[in-house]
Amino acid sequence: MTFRIIPTAGTPVTLADLAHAAVAKAGAVREFEGTLATVLRVQYVSCAGSATAAMYYILLAMKRLTADPWRNEVVLPAYTAGAPALAIMRAGLVPRLAEVSLASFNAEPDNFMEAVGERTLAVVPTSLFGIPVDAGRLRAMLPSDVFVLEDAAQSMGSALDGRATGTMGDAGVVSFQRGKNMSTYSGGVALTDREDIAALVAHHAGAAHRPGPLDTAAEAAKLALVSAVVCPSVYGLAHRLVAPLKSTGLHEGFRDSAYTPFQAGVGLRLLARLDTLSKERAEKGMYLISALSGLGGITTPALPAGSSVAFAHFPLLVSDEARIERIQERLLRAGMETSRFYMKPLQQMMDLGYSPDPDPYPDATYLARHLLLIPVHHYSGMDMLEEAARVIKETA
Repeated sequence: MTFRIIPTAGTPVTLADLAHAAVAKAGAVREFEGTLATVLRVQYVSCAGSATAAMYYILLAMKRLTADPWRNEVVLPAYTAGAPALAIMRAGLVPRLAEVSLASFNAEPDNFMEAVGERTLAVVPTSLFGIPVDAGRLRAMLPSDVFVLEDAAQSMGSALDGRATGTMGDAGVVSFQRGKNMSTYSGGVALTDREDIAALVAHHAGAAHRPGPLDTAAEAAKLALVSAVVCPSVYGLAHRLVAPLKSTGLHEGFRDSAYTPFQAGVGLRLLARLDTLSKERAEKGMYLISALSGLGGITTPALPAGSSVAFAHFPLLVSDEARIERIQERLLRAGMETSRFYMKPLQQMMDLGYSPDPDPYPDATYLARHLLLIPVHHYSGMDMLEEAARVIKETA
């Protein structure tokens, strides 16, 4: 076992970033929102304690703005995180699922259209792993009274035809949770070009709990610790202690509190490096597509034309589940930690009223069972990615 291990995720937050954020003033959150609006080319940005809370605020706004009070269903991918479903249910709405594509690993516009019905209030196109979904095309296909709420939690830095993910629908969310492309340990934002949605979101965000000095200090300490641990030389020593502490279960709630000036201070520093970090992720992902495409038993994602993909992780499907275990074991010995993501689709993780037999979303189930994620963040060097490609080829 090597003493140097690349973790599954790692945003490079430096001591200088932390020092800058430690003296951030109260206006830092407003400055961060304005800077982010400029970077993403969107009219309105509202920070929240988490992307799930931001989605909850948006759903409350959409519920208020709909002309048809009978519309109470929200369609999301059958394979995604459980957090969006929690936001939907907390808003008093009903989650409905759409099948996913085993080509793109996302639920595509046609998948959503098959799930839309008379009671659909909104659809949630989700750019998993950083791979954009064409939310603009979906918006054009849908009735005008059905909202499009983009889940860009995992795709900060990705774009389609020059438009950032999260900005192509009626509203969108981005996450700054640990493990995301740009992390301030926790937090998220709501994005929209619609003044009516923005006003209602700002109202709900303004009513959120305001963390006190001790809360902020604790958050800063956690971010400092995580930033140190994700360095491969440190993670190699701490891996056996950290691995059991990682969250693998379904979240039962979400953070409904305000984003802090400290977090905004870190966010401003990271935004200045976003282009560089996103290009790194894109280049590493494209290398793996080139190295692994056409390999027997391995499927790499089909990327949409005109996309720029800042991969949160590089996803691949492995037809033989036993081969996944062999790949993971060999890569860990070589110094790279990999992950399986969500091991079940939503209809199996949560009781959403779907019968298990026959499986209503078999492609989502296949994705859950055969997915393997390779880290392509800043700390994952090309030498290790070349080793990963070699190991995957040799485990056939």
